[in-house]
Amino acid sequence: MMPIIRYRFFKRLLGTLLSCCFLSLLVACGSTGMAAGQPTPSPKPGTPVPTSTHQANQGDNGSSTATPVTMTVPVPTTQVSCPAPGTGRAAVLAPLATHGHKTLVYYVSTGQDSRDQIMATLKKLDVTTGQKTDIITLPKASIRQAQVSTDGQWVLFVANVSVGGGIENRLQLVRMDGQGLQTLYCGTPDTLLDSGGVVWSNNQRTILMSLFGAKGSISSLNTQTGSVQVALVTPMLVTSMLDNSRVYVTVPATDAPSNTLAILDTRKGPNQHVRDLITVFQQFPAGGAYPCWDADSSYDATTLYISQCQAVSLTTGPGLAGFSGPSSFGTQPPLGGKLQIVYDNKQLAITGIRAITANTLLLQTKSVHTPYGSMLNGLWAIHTDGTGRIRLASEGMLNSCAQTPWSNGSRDGMSYAFKNTSPDGTTASLGYGSLDGQQTTTFVTAKNAALFIVGWTAL
Repeated sequence: MMPIIRYRFFKRLLGTLLSCCFLSLLVACGSTGMAAGQPTPSPKPGTPVPTSTHQANQGDNGSSTATPVTMTVPVPTTQVSCPAPGTGRAAVLAPLATHGHKTLVYYVSTGQDSRDQIMATLKKLDVTTGQKTDIITLPKASIRQAQVSTDGQWVLFVANVSVGGGIENRLQLVRMDGQGLQTLYCGTPDTLLDSGGVVWSNNQRTILMSLFGAKGSISSLNTQTGSVQVALVTPMLVTSMLDNSRVYVTVPATDAPSNTLAILDTRKGPNQHVRDLITVFQQFPAGGAYPCWDADSSYDATTLYISQCQAVSLTTGPGLAGFSGPSSFGTQPPLGGKLQIVYDNKQLAITGIRAITANTLLLQTKSVHTPYGSMLNGLWAIHTDGTGRIRLASEGMLNSCAQTPWSNGSRDGMSYAFKNTSPDGTTASLGYGSLDGQQTTTFVTAKNAALFIVGWTAL
C-alpha cells in the first residue's frame, strides 16, 4: 500500500478542484491483495439494502430491482429553515407507494444566479408512459449536487436560496412526490457547501460533505440523529462511498488537477488528518503534463476501475487545452495495488468511467486531437473485460453530481441517461437510450437554461 503523499494546502485549492480532470465528482467509487487488517468492503451504493420504507433486491445481473411499496404514508412535519451553524437535523422519512415504472429524475433551471428570478425545478419522467411531472420548484434558487437515494424514494440536493439579499447554502431532502421538503444542514461563509461533493451512504444513515472556506473540512451528518462532526480537517472533494464508512476523495495538487485518489475511513474517528488517508491511486504523467484519469468501483465494490488518457496543454501559455488518446482502463483492488490494464485504445480519449451493472461500464470520451474528428467522442458501453464496445451517443456526458450506478444507468440494467451541450454552450438536452445502442430518446431541450440528469428510480 502506497504511503499518502505529503500534502500542502494552497489558496488555489478550490479552483484546482473544480478544474480537475477527475470528473469525479464525476467519479464517485477486493478483498484480494488488500493489506492485512483491512476488512472486506461491503457492497457499494449500487447494491441496495432493505430499509424501513422500501425493500430492494439484487438482480441476477447485478442490477437493482425494487419491490413496489403498496402504501403512501404522509411525511411528518419538516423544517426548511437553517439549523444553527455547524449543526444538523435528522432526516424525516416516510414511504411512498410505487408501481415499478422506470423513472428518470432531472433538473431544469432558468436565470443566471440565485439573485435573478431563477426557477429551480426537480422533475421526473415516467419512461413507461412518457409523462413529465414536477417534483418541486424553488423560486430564486439554484440546485447543485442532486442525487437519488438508495431506496429510490428521495432526492438529496444542495440549494442556493436567495434570502434577505443574501444566499443560503442548504442541504435539502424531498420525497419523489414533492412532499417532505426539509433542510438538514446549512453552509456558512466559512464552510461553503455548494462547491464540493456530497455523498450519501448505502444504508442512508450518513451524508459526507465537502466544505470549503476558511473553516473547510470533510464533515459527516448522521441522518438518524442530526449530529455533525468533522471527519477530515482538510477540505477535499468526496467522490463516492466504497461502503457505509469509507469514502473515496481526491487529494488536491498545486496549480493542477488532482493526481491522487485516496480513502477516508470514518471509523478511525473524527478530526482526521491527511496522514490518516489511504492512498489508492496516483498518476504521474511524463514531462510534467497535467493528469488525466477517472475512477469508479465495481458494482459489488470488490474492484476499482481506473481510466487514463493524455492531457493536452495550451500552446499559448499555461493551462489545459483538452484530452487525447492513447487511453486505457484497468482494474485494481479497491484499497490500492497493482493496476492491471484491461483495455487500451490509441485514438479514444477516455475522460470518464462508470460501472452501471455487474458487467457493464460506461466510458465518456472527448478528444481535441484526432484525425477522425468527432467520430470517437461521446458515450460508449463496454464489458468489464474490455470486450463488446458499443457507441451509445455522439456527444453524451456522464452525470457530474453523483456516481451511484443509478446516477447514469437504470435500475433494471437496460438503459442509460445522458446530457448533450451544443458547441457554443447555449443549448443543452437530456436523453436516454438502450444499452444495446439501438434506441435513443431526447426528452427535453432548452436554451440558456441549466439541465442535468439526477438519476434513475422506479415509481
